[in-house]
Amino acid sequence: MPKSYISGTLESSITLGSGLYGTALSITSAGVVQGISPGGTAITGDASGLTLNNAGTIEGADAQMTLITGYFIGPADSSVYTYSSVDYSAAGDGVSLVGATFSNTGVVFGGTGPSAIDTGVGLYLAYSSGVNSGLIHGGATWGKLEASTLATNGDAASGATFVSGYFQNQGTILGGTGLAGSGPDPYNNLGMQGGDGGTGVIVKSGAILMNAGLLQGGQGGTGGAGGTFSQLRAGFPPLETFAGGAGGLGGAGVYISGSTLVNSGVITGGFGGIGGLGQAQLTGQIGQEGVGVVIQSGFLINAGTIVGGSDAVSFIGAGTLQVDATSQFMGAVQAAPDQGDTLILSGTEGGTAWIGKEFRDFSYLDLSQGSSWTIAGDVADLETIKISGLSSTDTIKLYGLTTLASTYVSQSGVEIVWGTNNSTLSIEGGINGAALVVAPCFCRGTHIRTPHGEALVEDLRIGDAVTTAYTGIQHIKWIGFRSYTSGFICDNSSILPICIKVDALGDGIPHRDLWVSPDHAIAEGGVLVHAWRLVNGKTIVQVNALEELDYFHVELEAHQLIFAENCAVETFRDADCRHRFENELEYVALYGKTEPIEPCLPLVEGGFHLYNIQRRLSTRAGIVTKSVGDGPLRGNLDELGPEWLRGWAQDSLSPEEPIALEVIINEVQTTKILANYYRSDLRDAGLGSGCHAFQMRLPSYTRSILVRRVSDGRILGASSGAC
Repeated sequence: MPKSYISGTLESSITLGSGLYGTALSITSAGVVQGISPGGTAITGDASGLTLNNAGTIEGADAQMTLITGYFIGPADSSVYTYSSVDYSAAGDGVSLVGATFSNTGVVFGGTGPSAIDTGVGLYLAYSSGVNSGLIHGGATWGKLEASTLATNGDAASGATFVSGYFQNQGTILGGTGLAGSGPDPYNNLGMQGGDGGTGVIVKSGAILMNAGLLQGGQGGTGGAGGTFSQLRAGFPPLETFAGGAGGLGGAGVYISGSTLVNSGVITGGFGGIGGLGQAQLTGQIGQEGVGVVIQSGFLINAGTIVGGSDAVSFIGAGTLQVDATSQFMGAVQAAPDQGDTLILSGTEGGTAWIGKEFRDFSYLDLSQGSSWTIAGDVADLETIKISGLSSTDTIKLYGLTTLASTYVSQSGVEIVWGTNNSTLSIEGGINGAALVVAPCFCRGTHIRTPHGEALVEDLRIGDAVTTAYTGIQHIKWIGFRSYTSGFICDNSSILPICIKVDALGDGIPHRDLWVSPDHAIAEGGVLVHAWRLVNGKTIVQVNALEELDYFHVELEAHQLIFAENCAVETFRDADCRHRFENELEYVALYGKTEPIEPCLPLVEGGFHLYNIQRRLSTRAGIVTKSVGDGPLRGNLDELGPEWLRGWAQDSLSPEEPIALEVIINEVQTTKILANYYRSDLRDAGLGSGCHAFQMRLPSYTRSILVRRVSDGRILGASSGAC
């Protein structure tokens, strides 16, 4: 049978393979197919070999509902009674095909209905294949009505559901929108909850979905308005007021059950609905934002971006997540405890995987061959995960301890000993040469990321919500501020702000010039670095003078990373420095005195890691480091055991180029260190920036030490001999 075409508007439910419409149908850009009301699916077919090409508009029919409600007010000592009945039909899908091939460059809508069960899916494919470059949208749902009639109302339909088969998305697929809740409920006069948004895409029963476009959960509906209720009984107030209904929940971006999702695009949970208004300003709660991806079982491969409210990815059963270094997660990745979930780190570029912060409760961690990753976390978190696939290009960073010794345990683990404590990491196949490492303020006008967009730091208040890097949305506990005048800040390098220019740290990082205090820590390379340590004179600079200066610092319940001009930076950490702020007494009045706390990431003040960060940013800025010969070596060993080796070293011809030193312990054990830690006494002595110091903890069995420059073997100070 030849292919059929639709170029005009057709109000009819079409079944492919029968009547005029055979196994092949194309809808032109001017074509419109609307399912027959009530509840008719626009296009359906259940036979192998079906083909549907849509460049126009396909709409499933809406459901119909009839609601009858009555009221009775009894005597003065009686309550208000109500009776109600409801009659409704199911909504129609936009497209529902089995064993077919589907191509969409137009738009497809599911019909609107009372609940997810009865709401039209935009696209339903079983044992089929297809590709989308247009828009597919699930049907909206009515908001919740009286509890006695439609208690299950709420979930809107998915944008698309795939059962087995293969599908590629290059366009947009959206879950259905939850509509506003009705109200007030005659039983309690509370505003009813808004309808919950639908899931963007459901993938189940062996289906494979390749996403290079946008998959998004539906938005929750607004809560219904609260009512008033006149009390007729003696002794009661004449009027009670009632709260508005809660906003509907945002739908998940994708739900996976026994299937595979490969993402190189964007997946995001739907926004929560706004709370309904109450008669006495008792506004209902805002609905929670949806999870990016929910995994009941199956395989998620992410090389794109996944965004969620509390969680970017949430496992509710056993599944596997494979992460490429190009992937981004806005929100935590939460595995199901004790379900055997697996995290695979892949790709050749590498990155940092934060176990216990970004990736939580996984049972297994596997590094793909040829990858180059840093696995970071507290010992308590890393002890709970079984690691395999380590190689010499990988690194394990341990936080929260000082490592005195590390040894293999039966070639399948690493025992970490610090003080009187010890822990064993479960590493299958041995460490294989992988490295084991122990691992202040915004200027006025700085934009801080919040759940509702960017806000100026000076406009933020205690209790406002901000977006953090690893723990989702958090609320501000306190904001410190301090102002300076020109006389005090003139030539004062410890106060004058650092400007991190647009794109200095990466593409779009920051996306505006970011001005911070010199000691404000920036998250870079998996660690925290004070802003002044990143100055390169080109893309990161310190101003020489200002007429006046205002600093603000945001504090949360715990030390966190937030986003300033799209750059990850620390929140305020009380390191015995709260007294520097003008409003210190405000904090004391609210919370009392506090003790200094540890940073959420390691604070790096020297060493090779800092040097590599500085070199990367200088190279990005186009700064070419001149090659110079080894000049006269000057320096000193200030402490030579028994616990620490400390000193400084400087090249007279290249005074600001850090010197690599080789430390030979007991004539056999060799360690390389870098002389680039800051010491104020070196700067005060006229030795440039003062970043020429070094330090390292010595093994307890140290008998002799020799320190020499790596490049030419020149010995530093009187370092040969017994300790």
